[in-house]
Amino acid sequence: MATLEQIADALRKADAAGNVDDARALAAAYKSMVAQAQPQQLPPDAAPRYDGTDARNDYLDLPIPGTKPAQPAPARYQSPIPGADVINAFANNFAENIPILGPLTTAAADHVGSNLASQFTGKPAEVLRNEAARVRELENQSQPQAAAAGQIAGAVGPLMSVGTTELGGRALGMAGPLWQRLMAGSLSGGAIAGGDSLARGENWDEAKWKALWGAGIGAASPLAERALAPIVRALFGQRIGKPAANIARNVERDRINPAQIRTLLDALGPDAVLADLGPNLTRQAAAIASLPGEGQSIIRDALVKRQQGTNMRIRSDVDATLGPAPVPSRVQAEIKTGQQAMSPEYEEVFRNASAVNTRPLAETFDDMARRYGIGERRRVIDRIRGFLNETDDNGRVSLTSDPSRVFAMREEIDGMFQGETNDKVIAALTSARQQVDDILASGVPGLKQVDARYEDLGRQNTAVGQGSSVLGVGKEAPVPAEVVDMMSPAPASELFIGPSGVPFRVSQGARAEIERLIGTKANNLTSLKDAMKGDGSWNRERLATVFGQEKADALLNILERETTYAATAQPVLHNSETAARTAAQREVEPMRLGSTQSLIGDALLKLPQSAANAAARARSEAVNSRMAAALAGQPTQEYVDRIIAALVANRGKVGSSAVPLLVNQN
Repeated sequence: MATLEQIADALRKADAAGNVDDARALAAAYKSMVAQAQPQQLPPDAAPRYDGTDARNDYLDLPIPGTKPAQPAPARYQSPIPGADVINAFANNFAENIPILGPLTTAAADHVGSNLASQFTGKPAEVLRNEAARVRELENQSQPQAAAAGQIAGAVGPLMSVGTTELGGRALGMAGPLWQRLMAGSLSGGAIAGGDSLARGENWDEAKWKALWGAGIGAASPLAERALAPIVRALFGQRIGKPAANIARNVERDRINPAQIRTLLDALGPDAVLADLGPNLTRQAAAIASLPGEGQSIIRDALVKRQQGTNMRIRSDVDATLGPAPVPSRVQAEIKTGQQAMSPEYEEVFRNASAVNTRPLAETFDDMARRYGIGERRRVIDRIRGFLNETDDNGRVSLTSDPSRVFAMREEIDGMFQGETNDKVIAALTSARQQVDDILASGVPGLKQVDARYEDLGRQNTAVGQGSSVLGVGKEAPVPAEVVDMMSPAPASELFIGPSGVPFRVSQGARAEIERLIGTKANNLTSLKDAMKGDGSWNRERLATVFGQEKADALLNILERETTYAATAQPVLHNSETAARTAAQREVEPMRLGSTQSLIGDALLKLPQSAANAAARARSEAVNSRMAAALAGQPTQEYVDRIIAALVANRGKVGSSAVPLLVNQN
């Protein structure tokens, strides 16, 4: 029979080899022999110690399979750090009970931590894991309330946090229509329960049954919440009302954040109504408008009045954005008047003019005439050459030296350009004018500065017409790059002083064209929108170049707003979207009792049926009228709060998040 020393030696060797099972068996034998031996038979170190100085002590504390521990655990564990046992009990249970991830991360952390600690202490990793598990167990026993709180928080808290998001709430069966919540709750409940079971090391059979149990709980949660919600509202005095609840359902269907309702309406415009914010709200308004009663009048009257103000509203908002529209003919007449008003300036420069030598100019024209030979060009040059001749009282012909006569000659040449289509003639006229202009520039100081201002006025006159083509769609319409050139023209000449008025005249022409479109197409918003926006991005770019990006966006937003208004009015006032409105109508029309009729049944039930139908009709019309008032106007903040409350009441608080707490807790 082995002695205590031999068993202790074997225990040390088993520990060094990492043979935990042999070490436990030897530790059990050692304990038994120590208990039976007389004190004088024990070696000096045979008494169990718990100071970690001997490998035997790591195993003497472990429970022997099939027996109770030799030394009972203390009645209440107390951490050496004050309050740490409460925190540890909560934190450990919280982490352990997080669905699916909890057991996986806890096991991984224990494995990594014990192996790392084993490198420093020399103890086997499994021993360290067992010691940590024993400490956690003692903490749970000493702090049962903290452990239970951690268990509940870990099982439910993470999933409820996921449920606060839109996607998470729908996945866990907390949001959406009841049928959707039932399906989502069942699927997510089964997945959570089954996945958590597998993560905790259970076999496939156990996971399968827990998945079925979790699916059942996940499907039952929305039903239970729906059944309990009226009781909770009655107990706490929460009054939402059917109108707000009905509208809230369509707010949710249109994926509108109810807290943003007033912001969305303000962005759309002062005449926007709740029915404009989404297709389901529009159909709800159309359904009410299709039924007789006060609600029909409220909806129809509000939208008819708004539709009648379309033209005035568009014109007023465009005026506020771009300024009043000019009349192109008046603008061009004003420019002509400005040119005429420059006559005194021309007279002033000619007072200081000196005689000019026109001999080189005459010789140039004679040479051009010889080169052109015959034809229209020769005729034009001969005519211009004749302007240089003067005849005195004696009938003698000579070349003029009067700068005023040469200036009049230039004006005659300018007139000859009008209506000319022959390219060769135009080229000849251009060359002749340039040479005349050069003679005047050298003989009349200050003339070119006055000419530059006069020419800029002429370009302004042309720019008014160019501006009217900015929104064109034909071949003659300018591309965006050409509009950029219009708005940043080159100076009339290097002698021109100050900014050109051409860009302003382009914007006046464009503004006048916008006014024309409003006046002729405002009753047809589609045509107006097509004319101003176009099919591509060119019109937006051209408008931004002429008026600036901010004003261009505001202008197009006016059209988008009116298009939205028209889209709301169409199904309400013109009986469109029949199928959609019929489906919505079932939700708001009064219930009909006793539809199955027989002679005897009709005789017995006629009066109570009539009374019930009348009461249902009265209730339905009252609800519809209140809904109509909300849909045809801008709800107050109080009403928005009721919509939010209705959505909250229709949203589950738990869904399938309680599944792991009810299914997978051992």
